[in-house]
Amino acid sequence: MFAKLELFLGFVLFLWGTVNIIGFEDMKNSVNFFVRRAGALCVAALMMAVMAGCLPQARYFNVDVKGEDFVEIPIEGNSVAVFSIVAQNKFDSVRCSNAALGVAGKIEADRGLKSGDVAVYSIPKIEFRGFPSAHNDKVKEVDTAYLSQLMMKTGVRMFVFVDNLRFGQYSIPYSVVSEELDNINVLIPYSVDMNVYDPVKEKSLYKLELKDSVYMQMVSSALNEKKVGAMVSNYLPEISVKIGQKLASCLSVQWETQERMLISFGDAKWEEACDLAQEFKWEEAIKIWMELAESDNPKKAAYAAYNIAVGCEMLEQFSLSRKWIELSLKKYKFREAMQMHEYIKKRTGTL
Repeated sequence: MFAKLELFLGFVLFLWGTVNIIGFEDMKNSVNFFVRRAGALCVAALMMAVMAGCLPQARYFNVDVKGEDFVEIPIEGNSVAVFSIVAQNKFDSVRCSNAALGVAGKIEADRGLKSGDVAVYSIPKIEFRGFPSAHNDKVKEVDTAYLSQLMMKTGVRMFVFVDNLRFGQYSIPYSVVSEELDNINVLIPYSVDMNVYDPVKEKSLYKLELKDSVYMQMVSSALNEKKVGAMVSNYLPEISVKIGQKLASCLSVQWETQERMLISFGDAKWEEACDLAQEFKWEEAIKIWMELAESDNPKKAAYAAYNIAVGCEMLEQFSLSRKWIELSLKKYKFREAMQMHEYIKKRTGTL
């Protein structure tokens, strides 16, 4: 209060001093100027406040979303084993075995198992008779008797086979050479096969033929072709483990952190619903948005329907989410709703 009084007295003294300096008439004009300026500022502030209540406001937040590309395999405890089908070549054998270790480690991590719960075995390619392969033409069909014997020997009820890990010739798509350090990006193509087999039901549950590439960044001095080749070779065992982890990521749910957007108009109901959503109380938020979706204002109704679609997606009700996002687009088309529509169509498998 005292601060405001001091400010007011200071302003009065300022005006009185101005009168003494520039005269009463000039001061009158100056006061009129200040009044007009203050009035204009008040009107502008009022208009901004009104517009803030009329314009949609985006609210962003991060959520953990299930990845799309996975197959839920019923793996319990130590009921699964991973087999690497290894060639006679020493280097190929080590790399394929490392990929199998990567698969086992990832299964353990994703299923909350202890290290070593998933057994890892190696079978020479010339002895393996389980499945036909492009690189093993001696096997013409699935040998169920052989696989049953393998189940008896290992005591497990689920097999994961890793086979045919092959690396192609690396390339260098980008490089920067300097006097001190060279910076080189190396692209290494690879291919690998994985087969998940249930020996009890005598059927293959999942088969993947993966073809991809690995990027490596090398920073060193005086990098030449020989040195790059040696560094690539040294890193291939470690890369093989990571390839195995990527294979196993297809066998269980993988969570991804993604950004989602909700829309608010700044008033109490819109803000309450968004606050509930950010606390992951989606059902309560959806109830409020359903009321707001009945608005006579088509834009507000569209934005509320969009928010409901996001909420249904978070609850994994994808078909319902699609219905709401299509209702939103009928009311009013906007970019985020169209993007959401494409995303939900992909999740429901109907393009």
